[in-house]
Amino acid sequence: MNSSILKLALTLLQILSICQLSLSSTSSATTPSIGSQAQERTSTATKLTSDLDKAPEITPPTFKLSTKQLADYKRDGYVIIRGLLSGKELKNAIRTARKLNHLSLAQRLYNIMTSSGYRKYLFQTWRKHKSMEHVAFDSPIPSIVAQAMGYANFDKDERSSSSKVLPSIRLIKEVYFAYEDKGEGCGWHVDDKYVWPCEDSPLNTPDAGVNVWITLSPIKASEGGGLAIAPTTHSIPWREDARKVITTILKDRGAPGTCEMETLSPEFHNKFESLKKTFDMEPGDAIIHDRYIFHRTDKFKRERKLGFMKRSKLRISLRYMPAKATVYVFDWGASDQGFAEKGMKTGDAVEKGGEYFPQVWPTSLKKEREVKVKEEEIRATWARLISFVKAKTNKKRIPA
Repeated sequence: MNSSILKLALTLLQILSICQLSLSSTSSATTPSIGSQAQERTSTATKLTSDLDKAPEITPPTFKLSTKQLADYKRDGYVIIRGLLSGKELKNAIRTARKLNHLSLAQRLYNIMTSSGYRKYLFQTWRKHKSMEHVAFDSPIPSIVAQAMGYANFDKDERSSSSKVLPSIRLIKEVYFAYEDKGEGCGWHVDDKYVWPCEDSPLNTPDAGVNVWITLSPIKASEGGGLAIAPTTHSIPWREDARKVITTILKDRGAPGTCEMETLSPEFHNKFESLKKTFDMEPGDAIIHDRYIFHRTDKFKRERKLGFMKRSKLRISLRYMPAKATVYVFDWGASDQGFAEKGMKTGDAVEKGGEYFPQVWPTSLKKEREVKVKEEEIRATWARLISFVKAKTNKKRIPA
């Protein structure tokens, strides 16, 4: 991008940002108040049978994993549950996901200028969308996570015993992804501290963390667009050697190369490729996997280049941790708002984050789910785009 093009882009961005502000101020005179908008959303959006009642604690429904499913999860690091979401809860989640997939002009320009790995991704959508809140808290997912961690055994009705204090589980991060043709996605990796801000656990730790990856679009393994898994890598002896490759801070960017295994270590990349598994999946199907299993975006086998032909594959990913697990506050990027708001530091228990890392098991807490919190920063803003172009322009001006 030469200097004249950069100057033109900067000028256009400034004009567009002014137009955006003008449009928003004009529309505010005719737009209903925030309160009335919220009321309208409540009346027209999803009506879920699991809406919060007056109880301070809400108990999620249970889904009993079979002995084989539990054995598969322990050995392979993952298990697939078909139709985990169905009926109304699935329809509502898909409807929300499709709305979230719409791109603003700022987001479109951001994707072009930054070569984003995904069409769109958003954190903590459950705070604004009841359908996503239902999935994270009021579906059978918390009970499945509890079994995977070894915190629940439904052969014994543990929750009915008032004398036993059950270990609690919290939602550390929920992410909405839209992956489309020509997207980079992410290479073989274990989630870094940006999306999983917790301290590490040694090999063979049953409650190291559980990720619930749910597709909201049909996926064919023969076409790509889904998730590739490398079974057993959560407990393979060389796991940490492979992780070191993508967790080391790169000097040229001040951040780890989380998604760049193929470039940084072709040897490890090929090892994972030899183990790779992909799956045919229908909307509502889920992959429950260990925090430390290596996985990657499964790119489309035949990319569609024309915009109107591109496919968007929608998915959500929910990351759960024990309440007693400890957080990791990193300094190489934007960290969770909860760390600052709650005065948290590395080594503090997840539960100290309260409403920022809300409890889901053995019950969720109504107060945590309803309290207003400081939202995560939006990446695709006009201010960021203008700063990005200015930085590029200034870089071009530096003599060689």
